[in-house]
Amino acid sequence: MAEARPILSRLLDLFERSVIVQSLLTVGVIGVELYLYVQGKEVPADLAQVGWALVGFWIGSKVEHEVQHRVRQGDAERVQRESENYGTSD
Repeated sequence: MAEARPILSRLLDLFERSVIVQSLLTVGVIGVELYLYVQGKEVPADLAQVGWALVGFWIGSKVEHEVQHRVRQGDAERVQRESENYGTSD
């Protein structure tokens, strides 16, 4: 039960950033397009455009989150280096 709290916290954080909602929406729309294609039915042009827009937005948000993570990680490493060097003379 002790492990459940960090997982729940992480899950709530992902919902807050809407990563899960974006992913589910993208997968859902692409899934509908694939279903229609496999069934031999015509995929409406509007649905295809929405699908591509969602994929582009989803990939863009993944890149943005990774950049923010690396920036935060870089800031944390810089602060740690500065705290280790605090009080030492060059």
